[in-house]
Amino acid sequence: MRMRGSRYEVSSTGFDTSLQGVGADPDGSGYATGIRVPTLPSPPGLKNRYLFMLARMRLGAFRKARLVGIRQLVTIGTNVSNGGDPPRQYPLELGVNSPFWKFTDGNISWHLRRVPPIARIVPNNFNGEGLSYLDSQTPSLVYSTAPADVGGYVPPSKVYGVPLIAQLGTFYDLRFGWRDDHAVFSLDTEIQGPCDIALYASVRQTNPDTRATLVLPDGLTPATAGISKEDEFVANFPNAQYWRVAGSLVFQEEEFYGEPRGSLECWGDQAGPRAISRVK
Repeated sequence: MRMRGSRYEVSSTGFDTSLQGVGADPDGSGYATGIRVPTLPSPPGLKNRYLFMLARMRLGAFRKARLVGIRQLVTIGTNVSNGGDPPRQYPLELGVNSPFWKFTDGNISWHLRRVPPIARIVPNNFNGEGLSYLDSQTPSLVYSTAPADVGGYVPPSKVYGVPLIAQLGTFYDLRFGWRDDHAVFSLDTEIQGPCDIALYASVRQTNPDTRATLVLPDGLTPATAGISKEDEFVANFPNAQYWRVAGSLVFQEEEFYGEPRGSLECWGDQAGPRAISRVK
């Protein structure tokens, strides 16, 4: 009887500046779910966007798996001063649930890609925590010009790879909920290595100072106007921006060999398992 195999998930984890001095785990790290989007608004120009590599998995030669699910997460937020002396900032954050919601001057596109397993990690003086030149094997903001370099952030000229699934090579909505119980059954796509499977997000960060504002009719408040929770949040906190973005890929890997696992061992990087030869 063939074993069902194992299911595993790779997702976005990034450094969160609001956890400095607080820590997020027993090791005292400052990591949290998702990657913080820079607050600096995207400059004018259709291609001036932040590009994030959210989740990635590598399949070696002769290895097979099935992509069975995706999760997406977007939050909006802002820091609110408590008015003390000295003032302290309270971070307010709201998860975006409306699948088609976006700022009037900002939005997010998503890209599920099959990428050749060629090392694209290029040394660069600006590489650092959550920041990688051109591409990354771990969740990061990727760049061709770093935010701190002359001229400021410039994304790579394109999103790497080719669409793994035609309609998901580039898509624009939150169709795979982060807390959806059925997310692990949303897809069923067989993959055979060698390749990388990666999920990217391209974010155009909003500018609160110049975007169109929501003006409600007289007598209505954000709570009574019948608008979405996201629009209500932005109406109450006009400085809100994209705050956090995350993605997750769920894989199912089967056992493709007839021998029991107890009689197999690893042999080399790509040769696959072989029967154990015991020496007496």
